[in-house]
Amino acid sequence: LRHLFCKNKFLFLNVLDKKMKLREGEPPDWNDHENFGPLLLKEFDHHPGDNVIDKAVFFGTKGLIVGSLYGGFHAAIFEPALGVNGLGYAMRHIATFGALTGGAGLVLGAGIPIAQAVRKKNDPIAWMWGGFAAGAVFALKSGRFGRAIQYGSATGLFLAFTKTMGTYQRPYVDPWANLRQPKPDTLPLFDKDGNMYTHKRQSAQDL
Repeated sequence: LRHLFCKNKFLFLNVLDKKMKLREGEPPDWNDHENFGPLLLKEFDHHPGDNVIDKAVFFGTKGLIVGSLYGGFHAAIFEPALGVNGLGYAMRHIATFGALTGGAGLVLGAGIPIAQAVRKKNDPIAWMWGGFAAGAVFALKSGRFGRAIQYGSATGLFLAFTKTMGTYQRPYVDPWANLRQPKPDTLPLFDKDGNMYTHKRQSAQDL
């Protein structure tokens, strides 16, 4: 048993090392390696307006996973009513929330690229259109039009603000950034096209 534990331990560490691409003596930067959070939004900056189906499937799958996990935890925490089958209760919640968030992710993954293609821009307005469509999906369970407007508006404004501020590009604090690469003395305020940088910059690589 001890031998098996040690073998699996080294196997896990080897996989983790390859996944995180760690170099000896260098701590990881989660802004480069996190793959299930705000950094997913960077997919919309890669070939804006293209790969609609791939992005829809990508975000739909992520949403399905999150919703299914939430439904499972919800069913585990809140007990079913007296006389209700526990397994059926759990499966119903998993299916409902999985379909809801999976559908929202699918619409988001398709909505933003379509809006980018229509506007021919990768700007906050395109993100707001896609966010509104995705947010409205969350109101399908209630069936209320007013709630669809509320959820859609909130999600659209949030994504438009996120795109404007660029917070999704490096959302995590990196306490070892200066050890990994010292900051330059100065960083330019404007890019080569004369546009002001809106996202936080820690090094020349962030330009």
